[in-house]
Amino acid sequence: MSKSTSRCVDDEAIALTRLKEQLRRRVDDRVLHRTVSNASGACEVIDQRCTEGIDSLILVSDWLMPGLERDELLAQVESAP
Repeated sequence: MSKSTSRCVDDEAIALTRLKEQLRRRVDDRVLHRTVSNASGACEVIDQRCTEGIDSLILVSDWLMPGLERDELLAQVESAP
């Protein structure tokens, strides 16, 4: 069975809580939902997806975050193996 995961990236804790709640209600229970509070944490998690056997990834990200904006994060995700 393939594994799917969602990653919510935002520097505001309340936004992360609400996003995770919404995804749990609307997306299949077989999807593993995780949150991270910054883009560098998201990059680490995305790098781990290969070692964890994750086949598909749902990424929900705030646009303006300290250190790395969403478009830069998405470019890194797209170039990841």
